[in-house]
Parts: sequence; C-alpha cells; structure tokens
Amino acid sequence: MKTRIAAIAAISSLVLLSACQQAEKTDASEPQESAAMTVTDGHMGQAVGNLDNLSTAASLLASAGLDDILEGEAAYTLFLPSDSAFEAAGIEQMEALKSEEGRPELIAMLRNHIAPGALGDADIATAIENSEGTVTIANMNGGNLILGKGGKGGKGITIGSGGDDTASLSGNSVRASNGVIHILDGIIPPLG
Repeated sequence: MKTRIAAIAAISSLVLLSACQQAEKTDASEPQESAAMTVTDGHMGQAVGNLDNLSTAASLLASAGLDDILEGEAAYTLFLPSDSAFEAAGIEQMEALKSEEGRPELIAMLRNHIAPGALGDADIATAIENSEGTVTIANMNGGNLILGKGGKGGKGITIGSGGDDTASLSGNSVRASNGVIHILDGIIPPLG
C-alpha cells in the first residue's frame, strides 16, 4: 500500500510539474503562494482544527483516523468542503458516515479530497493555464481530480466533472508546514 501511494505521488507530481514548468520557483517542493493564501507555522492537522469554517471536516478526519497523517512530514494538498457544504449534504448522511458501518465510506470520501504533494493556488492556476483549460491530478483514493476554470464569474477554480456536482475553491487557501488546504463550497464526488 505504501509503495502504491508513493507511486501515485510520484506520477501526479511529474504530471503537475510538467504542466507548471514555466512557473518560476526556486524549490519545487514549496507551493506557489498567491495574495489570497494564508500561511501558518503549524502542520495541516493544526490548521484544519483552527479554521472556524472547517470544524465538520476536522471532526470527520478525526472520525476516519486520517487526522494523524496531517501531522506527519509528508506533503499533501487538502480540498476540504466548508461547514456549509457539509450542511447542504444533510445531517443524516453525516451521521451515517460517522457510524462504524459508514467508516469505510467516510475514509473513501475523505481520501477523494486529498492529493499528494503541496499545490498552492498559483501552482493550480498556472497548471490550468498551461494546459489550456483543465488539469487532472491523482487523489489518495486511487482516482483523479479534475481542476479547471470556472465558478466566481469564470475567474475561479472548479474541481469536479463540470456538472451540477462541481465544487469551487472558495475563500483563502492555507499553507501549513506540510501542505496546503483549499476550502471548497461543495463535496467532491468520486470521479474515477
């Protein structure tokens, strides 16, 4: 399993880095920041726990046992739905995911929102621009995430298949010591 995750991380990093080759960076492991990115000294687990609009995501990460990976040295990019995005999904679904029977589905859903490597706002925007519209990156669930232009008057970044279930990056992203957290206005469905 660790070998598969490392292979996915290496492949997705190569794909995204090739799309970002025109971006000027001194250290490829450091995410490019935009003016809207907030920087924190702590790890992603601390950052998620400290953000008011991510309390549901923090609770679900803890229920799934995935909060521990956010405190490690490995770099990740989290695309986390805001509290209002989870509220729109319905309380019954959230309670079912927190149950012991729903835990496998919860883990799969959350891993769908995690990508290996640290990708800042500017990294994503540059990759989308260089690929002329969309970029596909691997997630930790063994699938792919499709990011493109849209939302916010066409100037924002969307994540999804382009249908009604497409989420948009909303609010400021947060760079922690081991990755980047992007806040979404919706939940990413499995994309394959």
